[in-house]
Amino acid sequence: MATKFDETITRSPGYWERRLSDLQSDAKLRPVGQVSETYAIDTGIGVLQSNKPCLPPIYESTIAKIRALADLSKGWDSYSARPVPPANLPPALELVLVALEAGEEPRVAASSDGSVELYWENDQRYFNATVLGPRKYEVFFEDKVTGDEEDPNAPVSLLKAKQLLRRYLAA
Repeated sequence: MATKFDETITRSPGYWERRLSDLQSDAKLRPVGQVSETYAIDTGIGVLQSNKPCLPPIYESTIAKIRALADLSKGWDSYSARPVPPANLPPALELVLVALEAGEEPRVAASSDGSVELYWENDQRYFNATVLGPRKYEVFFEDKVTGDEEDPNAPVSLLKAKQLLRRYLAA
């Protein structure tokens, strides 16, 4: 609906689109009420919300590793290993996203009991998370410099697992 204001200001075609584009290109300036576009990206494990139409390569590679765990069949370790239940994959992805946002890719592995193992390690810190099931984690954190360790009784919540992972990431 045109207003009196719209009728009194005439601009060249595309003027307002260019101005909006200029404002959006500066992360500090956003038009009031502007909602950024959000994309729903199906990872094969769950749907991620992103402000970009595709995921960065580090996300793609980690998601592929987690997704591949679903293809393991009974006895995948040549013994009696259990397959990884599909229900263990979304909780693994949920925790991994915290580290991927910081540019830290985990090592991903399956355990013979069907759990998902996630590891992060650098010269100063070590963090391990075992996904036991939906929203059930076993975690261990070690600061190699100070000697501090945290090994809470399992299972812990996603919140506690994220807290320890952020402690690892705070370098």
